[in-house]
Amino acid sequence: MYIHSIAVSGLQGLDRFQADDLGRLVRVAGDARARTALADALTLALCPFSIEDTHAAAVALGWGEVEIEGDWKSSPIPDTVTIARPHTVLRLVAPPTRRNQPFQVRVDLSIALDPPQLESLRQAAIREPRLGPALVGGTPLEMSVGWLFTLDGRVGSPSLLGARLSDVVVRPGELPDWFTPLLRGLKARMLRRWPGDMDLQGLADADRSADPERRAAMRALSADLSRAPFRLGHLSLVQLEDGELDLAFDDALIPLRALGPEAHEAVGVASAVHLHRSEILALEAPLALASNRGAWLRWLTRQVEAEGSPLEQLWLFGADGPDALRPRRRKR
Repeated sequence: MYIHSIAVSGLQGLDRFQADDLGRLVRVAGDARARTALADALTLALCPFSIEDTHAAAVALGWGEVEIEGDWKSSPIPDTVTIARPHTVLRLVAPPTRRNQPFQVRVDLSIALDPPQLESLRQAAIREPRLGPALVGGTPLEMSVGWLFTLDGRVGSPSLLGARLSDVVVRPGELPDWFTPLLRGLKARMLRRWPGDMDLQGLADADRSADPERRAAMRALSADLSRAPFRLGHLSLVQLEDGELDLAFDDALIPLRALGPEAHEAVGVASAVHLHRSEILALEAPLALASNRGAWLRWLTRQVEAEGSPLEQLWLFGADGPDALRPRRRKR
């Protein structure tokens, strides 16, 4: 699945923004603060469908440790998120239009569904006949996600403001039986932002996994890192004397740190593609990764198009081009 259109309001660093007819490769150029705010909007829109994704979003947004509460049996969306670093929220959201109103952020998405999701909905159409006509012709899912933040920035409350699949409408607070599994299925599959944390334990777990797909993904990662445009050598995971894990390359076990910051970025991006299994990857500094930018961008484009790759859409923040989006900073 991938985002076909997006509209954003309520962020301090971004003027009201809308983009339609997005493809699998989305370049975002222009003002750096507006670009970052657009990446934050993606995070806010795609994170609140599981506890794990909400925690990951809190890290990406600089919120620190968060406490997440909700009625998980009835809804996959948290009721409240208590934020340890409220000043980061106050720098994120735009001032309310009226005094003493909560801060409000809204992101409207049109999402192209993938074949497994469509098949699940076709099964649900047996019990909900209205879904049948809505699934003809690859109808996108239209969804509005909102966040309310208290005036001190300490508590956020995400919500589904509404959704539509052709003529079938989902109203706020009324999740039908067929729609709740669709939201739960978004868990850990929608968005990965990089730069982010290097998950060394995740790499080690994949390397030792009994799951043949995870082991194959690890082999593919090592093979790609040894070839152009990266040319780092074959990847190894080593355990240091203090028990910590580290990454090393080739028979000489050259530490990742010795290969410079570009190598660290390259491993992070390639790991996000092969092992994180997210369908949307947002790279916030894509042109800093390799001296041969053209070859590196061609490699990324191949990952979006490759058969069997989970990656469905790539957002390149800071990559210019004739078709690049150019979000504007909100005027004070």
